[in-house]
Amino acid sequence: MQRNRGFTLIELMIVMLIGAVLLAIAVPSFVSTLARAHARDMAQSIATGLDWAKANAVSSAQVVTYQAAPDCSWQAQSADGINRRSGSATMPFGVQCSAANTGTFYFLPNGAVTMTTTGQPALTKTVSFVISGGGNIWSVTLNSAGIISNSLQ
Repeated sequence: MQRNRGFTLIELMIVMLIGAVLLAIAVPSFVSTLARAHARDMAQSIATGLDWAKANAVSSAQVVTYQAAPDCSWQAQSADGINRRSGSATMPFGVQCSAANTGTFYFLPNGAVTMTTTGQPALTKTVSFVISGGGNIWSVTLNSAGIISNSLQ
């Protein structure tokens, strides 16, 4: 009589248990990595929007409006309304964003940033976004001189 070759139920259960333990170890690290990537992408989106608004104002010789909301969403639009960019405030799991001194700002054709389309008064406060995720914190700031910085703290 010939015996069938194969795995026993106990052997299969042991392999499944080992797989489950390895998965339990890997998932938290993966979630943290994913949150870190989403936070970095959000910070880059905000900084890119500010850069686009400033560059578009200079290259088109038009005022570009930039609206920043406390929930970290933003929208930029040229004066003629043709060129627009926006960023969503949809927060992925594990990512948090806060903004300070938000509102509507205007990038002038000379690259300056002001609080009105006429250029007066100049921006008197630093606009800042702080995005955290996966243990890292990114900061995007726009200062009164129109300088945009994006940094990992």
